[in-house]
Amino acid sequence: MIERSTVIEAPLDAVYALVRDFKRWPEWSPWLSAEKEATLSFGEEGRSYAWNGKIVGSGEMRLLDAVENQSLQMQLDLLTPWRSQSQVRFEFESLLSLFIVNCLRSKPMRCNTRGRIVTWAMPGRQACYAAARKCLSRVRKSFPSKCM
Repeated sequence: MIERSTVIEAPLDAVYALVRDFKRWPEWSPWLSAEKEATLSFGEEGRSYAWNGKIVGSGEMRLLDAVENQSLQMQLDLLTPWRSQSQVRFEFESLLSLFIVNCLRSKPMRCNTRGRIVTWAMPGRQACYAAARKCLSRVRKSFPSKCM
């Protein structure tokens, strides 16, 4: 399992909404920005999207479960240039709640408690590490400083 987290200083509902809305993924997804000419199609009620391109290949991402402002569980199906299936998970947590938990454990943190922790997780090999870091970095950069 590859799991990476980052802190984003923006309102929790805004961060969740950005990641939840597949139509907004071209704004931050490192895969979709690799080939802006790729064809995208979106399923009913925004619960899925599919892509097809020369560089990014083809595949589909489906939303399996969503807990508002807390988590998203998705199914990733790659079709070309190779076939694979994976589960993808995003979790959203406030730094304030983490701060409180650590204080209760007598491990106080010195940090900005207004931020949001976003965690991206996907089963796989270590080769996914760079993709995970890039994914979260682009989500974080999607929020202008006025949101922070």
